[in-house]
Amino acid sequence: MILFLLTLRKKRMIKKLKTINNIFSYSFFEWDTINPVKGVNPNDPIDIFKKNNILFAENGNGKTNLINLLKVLNGVDSIKLEKHWDYPTENQNVVLELDNELSFNSGNWSEINGSLQDKFVIFDKYFTEKYVHSVGLDHHNTAQRKQERGKHIIYLGNFTEYNQEINKINRLKNEVSEKNSAFWTAEQDKISNILPEWLDITKIDSEKNIIKNIDPLSLSSKQQTLENQKKNLEKVINAIKNQSEIEKLKNLDDIKTVFDFKIKEFDKNGKKTVYQLDPAKLFNFTVSKGVKQTLSKISNKKSFIKTGLNLVDDTTEDCPFCEQKIKNGELIQIVKDYQNIFDQTFLDEESKVKNRLQKYKTVLSSLKDLQSISSNVTSLQEAQKYVGVDISIPNCSLGEEDKKIIELEIQRVIDKEKNILNPVTGSTFEQIKNMVDRANALKKSYNNAVDKINEKINELKKVASEGKLDERKTEIENTIRELEKSILYINHQKDFLRYFNAKNHNNQNKKVIENLEAIYQKLKEKIVEKFNKFANEYFELIKHYVKIISPSMEIFDVLGKGTYSRTGREPAQCGFEVQYNKKDCTNDLSEGERQVIALAFFFAQLKKEISKDKIIILDDPITSFDAGKRKSTAEVIKSETQKFDQLFVFTCDPLFREFCLKEIPNRNFYYIFITKKSSSIHYVPKNRETIYQSFEEDFKNIGNINGSNENVVIYGQKLRFCLETKIKEDYFGYSQDNLSNMIEQVVEKGNQKFKNLIDNKETILNLYNYCNTGGLAHYPKDGSTSWNELNSKVQEYLNLNL
Repeated sequence: MILFLLTLRKKRMIKKLKTINNIFSYSFFEWDTINPVKGVNPNDPIDIFKKNNILFAENGNGKTNLINLLKVLNGVDSIKLEKHWDYPTENQNVVLELDNELSFNSGNWSEINGSLQDKFVIFDKYFTEKYVHSVGLDHHNTAQRKQERGKHIIYLGNFTEYNQEINKINRLKNEVSEKNSAFWTAEQDKISNILPEWLDITKIDSEKNIIKNIDPLSLSSKQQTLENQKKNLEKVINAIKNQSEIEKLKNLDDIKTVFDFKIKEFDKNGKKTVYQLDPAKLFNFTVSKGVKQTLSKISNKKSFIKTGLNLVDDTTEDCPFCEQKIKNGELIQIVKDYQNIFDQTFLDEESKVKNRLQKYKTVLSSLKDLQSISSNVTSLQEAQKYVGVDISIPNCSLGEEDKKIIELEIQRVIDKEKNILNPVTGSTFEQIKNMVDRANALKKSYNNAVDKINEKINELKKVASEGKLDERKTEIENTIRELEKSILYINHQKDFLRYFNAKNHNNQNKKVIENLEAIYQKLKEKIVEKFNKFANEYFELIKHYVKIISPSMEIFDVLGKGTYSRTGREPAQCGFEVQYNKKDCTNDLSEGERQVIALAFFFAQLKKEISKDKIIILDDPITSFDAGKRKSTAEVIKSETQKFDQLFVFTCDPLFREFCLKEIPNRNFYYIFITKKSSSIHYVPKNRETIYQSFEEDFKNIGNINGSNENVVIYGQKLRFCLETKIKEDYFGYSQDNLSNMIEQVVEKGNQKFKNLIDNKETILNLYNYCNTGGLAHYPKDGSTSWNELNSKVQEYLNLNL
């Protein structure tokens, strides 16, 4: 967690970077420890940043790290506040004081970020790399890079970035389109490999719901139906070939026998009645016991007596057979008894019983003889050559056990018929009734089958007579096709469902592609709009500042047009033609010339900036500049930053530093260098000798300092600073802006000082070499030996009396 403490005000000027702990090279920096709270001059407060501030640092001392910290405060997400390598587990802590009476403490990064977000306007090498682009031959250039930028020479502003973004959209659209096309083609190929030639893939799309809802359990029945239809097709084809045989086909006969115990009878008056046969009554038809005894007596003469009875009455005197006189009373009683038994009523009933027994026997015989009609087999076989009959003629015969029961029942009827008055027992009528039910069911099933077969035969005859067999063939072929399709859908249902899912993805991807194209068109319009706006608002200002910073440079009209062509790769960007001393230099644009254009664009942006409550940061804006451009840059900085809240100029260039110190009013000056194993910001008084004197006083008291490894580095860096800076700037005028001033600086030192310098050349070089190679630049040697060695070197420096 990073802890930030802030003091806020309306203008939000930075008063102090009070504490920076474990942020990049700033392992532990305390402002008030490095810089005194009060200065000698009350009008020269050294405990706070002023409106304008110049910070000087040689490379590697923490200048860039400090600027990165400010960028993070400005809301740059791409920079991570890394810890010092020597303190990977320590907490990070930043304390900022802003010129305000209110105070704010927070460990919440988003809140501190929001407080200073977009507060800074920063110029550094990243600004140049981002906004100024040349096709000159540098290590970033490739042929493809040149082609992507089109034919323009210098691009200013973030139009190159726009071009990259619109190209990303275009590439993304093409990549999505290509991948989707490949994906969809592959899915279609998978389905096409499954489909037969007669089934087009477009048909599949229209039958999505059918495929989705088809029942896999119906596969077996569909396969069986398909097999039957194929057989039917063969028969229709055969019928077409043999149409003359169709009319010769015979219909099958049905079973017409009626199995029923209801019989029709007529009474004396000829009226028809229906009688339900009751074999039990029929078998029990008889007379009384006495009558039976009488009948037994005449059993051998029964027919004779009966015949005679028909011929004799009460007046008969002569025997009808022998013509003799009948003896008085002889056989008269027998005749009378017989007449009493065999009256007309009895005879009528006996006749009914016999008739009913005969009909019962007929039913039993028909039941026993029930079977399929043999001629039907031949007729069916002939019909099956031409018509698809998937109906078989059922067996309608009763079982052998049933037939035996029926035969016994028939025998009982015969026995009863032989002796009509003798009762017959053992009837199996109840079983017979069940057999009749079964027989009727068999008959019905048989006749139904016959009717259906005849229907097909008649239909075939009709179709043949009407000349529609070819149509029938086509119908069956279509049915087969539909069945084959259904079976295909069942067998490959998962493949088809995957295909439909893939089609949905394909359609969704097409919408994405359409949306990407729409975004591309919007970006294209925006680029053209931005280009035209940029050219109108900035171009004249940029030319103005280029002329101030580098009078010998000239830039001419915008070459880029307000158009964008995807095929021609002509990005809509702001293009300049650059000349130096009337000579085209666009193909060999130097780093310094790029820097001039970048600065001109930066100052043009400041000019257009509506909100002036900003903090301006410039990091070495004079890379590869000569003395004249350094001086003019300092002058432009002075004039163009006055209306903004605060200014920080960072540089490692002594000459540019001096120009800034002379040109920029109301400013403080600071050195950044590493002490105590941490980058530190040191205030430099107006009289720069003060900082040398301060360090030299520390050297004189070095005997009272703890000889830790950290102090070896601290005092080693102070020694290097005093040695190098004092000789370069005080003796040789390194910070002067022209040769005349440098010579004046040298003359001011006098012969004696230079004689001392020359006489101690070897000592000075040895000391300088020690500061750079003796382990002092980064890490000390081990323990007291290093501290003792440093003590000796410090004493050598003091003895030089520079």
